[in-house]
Amino acid sequence: MLCMICDDQKDELETVAKIVSEYAGEHPDLFLTTQCFTNPFDMLDEMDRSGAPDIAVLDICMPGVLGTEVAREIQRKSQDTADIIF
Repeated sequence: MLCMICDDQKDELETVAKIVSEYAGEHPDLFLTTQCFTNPFDMLDEMDRSGAPDIAVLDICMPGVLGTEVAREIQRKSQDTADIIF
């Protein structure tokens, strides 16, 4: 699973999500699912329900929390197996 968070850049987030979805459609063997969030706390709540993502694309500056803090939480919950892209 790929999770993406982008603060105040909803258009950019939608563009990246579209590109990833198109790529996943061309490569069904990857079993790629994508979830997008504009609020980092929503993503953390979803991680509590569904588990940590395999890859997370994060902004550094997000509302109420730094992306580095979110990355640490993702790494903790994934036991350091998740890849983080800033």
